[in-house]
Amino acid sequence: FPNNESEEVEYKLAEGGFPDEFWKTYSAFANSNGGIIVLGVKEKKNEFIFEGIPTKKIGTYKKVFWDSINNPNKVSINLMSDADVADVIFEEKHFLTFKVPAASRVQRPVHITSNPIDNTYKRNYEGDYKCTREEVRRMMADADINFHADSRILEGYTMDDFDAASIRQYRQLFATTRPEHTWLTLDDKALLTQLGGYRIDRK
Repeated sequence: FPNNESEEVEYKLAEGGFPDEFWKTYSAFANSNGGIIVLGVKEKKNEFIFEGIPTKKIGTYKKVFWDSINNPNKVSINLMSDADVADVIFEEKHFLTFKVPAASRVQRPVHITSNPIDNTYKRNYEGDYKCTREEVRRMMADADINFHADSRILEGYTMDDFDAASIRQYRQLFATTRPEHTWLTLDDKALLTQLGGYRIDRK
């Protein structure tokens, strides 16, 4: 284990039970670039002491973890599998490690409790910071594929607004890589429909 926390490593003691602060870090890692949470490490005067976890508590902590991460009132989504949780022996002591993956755009915001606005976190350097309401709303907008810029229908636009030269150029590139593809025989509107570039809003 490294001797310091970082953007992707967080230590927690877990002396009096499974730490409730764990979930803020889970949210922060998931909404950032992922990371590893290690239980059994004490911080004292900016130094880390690797105390470990009593072996009789390992099973208890694992059960608390899995019960909590699958409870939607505790955390919004379970991103982890059995392979992400490990009992690691370091300096003849036991530690529990949790490898938290980064959430995809459509899975964010990952938040604790059922309310995302005041319970979503991000990771900066070695700290977990509460996201602003605007940051949470932005994540929610990005997660909505119907709202995302690449799939949103632009009101008032028609086929006339497509750039004909760009469509011709795309056809040439498509023909170079897939010369036998049946879509190449379609007219522009039908081709764009197949590609997801043209849809109709019935309203």
